[in-house]
Amino acid sequence: MTEEWILSFGLILVRLATFWMFNPVWSTLKPPRLVKLGLVLAFAVFWFSRLEHPVTALTETSSQAGYWSLLILLVAREIALGGILGFSFHIFFVPMQIAGAYIGQELGLSLATMTDPASGAINNIVATLFQAVAVCLFFLLDLHYYIVYLLEYSFQFIPAGETWNLQAISVATMEFAELTANGILICMPVAVVMFLTLIALLVLARAVPALNLFSIGLSVRLLLGIGAMLVFLPHILSAFNIQLDAGLFSLEQLLAGLSGNQ
Repeated sequence: MTEEWILSFGLILVRLATFWMFNPVWSTLKPPRLVKLGLVLAFAVFWFSRLEHPVTALTETSSQAGYWSLLILLVAREIALGGILGFSFHIFFVPMQIAGAYIGQELGLSLATMTDPASGAINNIVATLFQAVAVCLFFLLDLHYYIVYLLEYSFQFIPAGETWNLQAISVATMEFAELTANGILICMPVAVVMFLTLIALLVLARAVPALNLFSIGLSVRLLLGIGAMLVFLPHILSAFNIQLDAGLFSLEQLLAGLSGNQ
């Protein structure tokens, strides 16, 4: 009986550790390793204390080979589930990063790139700014509490060691496929202004061949792009909020699909 409880605690710990490993909120805050370990253990103890029945699948196997095969299967299943739940939080932040990267490229800031110390990704200044705004909105709207809700839902409807609906992966795939489109929609007004500016500069260069388009065009596009960002700032913040709400709905659909409650 003790072995079953130890196995249950280990599976809960594996799911939580994988969840936090793939969670973008965790990687953005970049807490110390001791804090990571303590938080994962605290969450594991909390949900282990709420466990009513331990995992009994291993006690039903008679052969040694079947025992280890089933153990590997249980651990792999918890790793996959924790990874899916943690990676699903990227739907809150990736569209903002895509929008910022596109605007930064159109402003001519592709050369002024910086490396994100949390993820190691190379982003321009606007993408880093949009990511910071998205993280601030995430906490201002109290969406970090949704992390606890997500974990509570997963342990309530998909206990440690239990199977889950693999067809829900298609739901997650469709949501991640729309991230690029959502990012383009966020920056669409600024992108239209930058496109019209480029067309006007090309026409002007055609009409005045002596005009140095490289030196003048970059300055004009930068000034107009920053002005467009300031003018359409309410739209961008509203699009951020809509994207966060859509992310919550997508997570609920994913949870319902994983638990088979659709």
